Amino acid sequence: MKKIIIIKAGDTFPHMAEKFGRFDQWVFDGLNVDKNLIETINVENGEELPEPSEILGAVMTGSHSMVTERLDWSEKTAEWIKKAVETGLPFFGICYGHQLLAESLGGEAGYHPKGIEIGTVMVSLTGEALSDELFSSMPLEFPAHTVHSQTTISLPYGAVCLAKNAHESHHAFRYKNAWGVQFHPEFNAEIMKGYIREIEENLADSEVKMNSVTETEEASRLLNIFALYCLRH
Repeated sequence: MKKIIIIKAGDTFPHMAEKFGRFDQWVFDGLNVDKNLIETINVENGEELPEPSEILGAVMTGSHSMVTERLDWSEKTAEWIKKAVETGLPFFGICYGHQLLAESLGGEAGYHPKGIEIGTVMVSLTGEALSDELFSSMPLEFPAHTVHSQTTISLPYGAVCLAKNAHESHHAFRYKNAWGVQFHPEFNAEIMKGYIREIEENLADSEVKMNSVTETEEASRLLNIFALYCLRH
């Protein structure tokens, strides 16, 4: 039976994993389909990715690593992503996965010139999103959880921007059957608060950010929408 794979690119802090589970578990919960249809591949630990023809789709998690570190496992995964996307495999990259998707297709990732974006923020759809398979059912503006210091500086040729805000001009994009989101649809409010606590000493407005955290039901739906898309194609 073909499955949707979760490409695990890292993990959360140990104490947060104890309380909330790990990156792949958050994505698994968000996909919200039969557990027998999902398999996790831990590329950070050297696990091999399957041939794209053998699976229904792929979701790549975030990571505490940086795309610009050019780690061996990351570069190898980027090659696989390029091959998979060109074959038409549905792909969904989150944060690190979003940036690596862009790089694998000829875009560029790097440190954000405006610095870190963290907390629950408002994200706005672009006109291109209105006819998009995943985003067309989303409200024109919705809250989403964020924590990133790197970004997709430039999109690959042929990609379309689907969402943005004042801080981040590429919060979501599509290239063929592949989507990347800079925000975190797999986070819930408590996970978001946990990340703010981790770096609150370095944030001038940590209390404001903490008090602004809300659940992000619309953004969270994207993982299930993607899973259903994979099952249809």
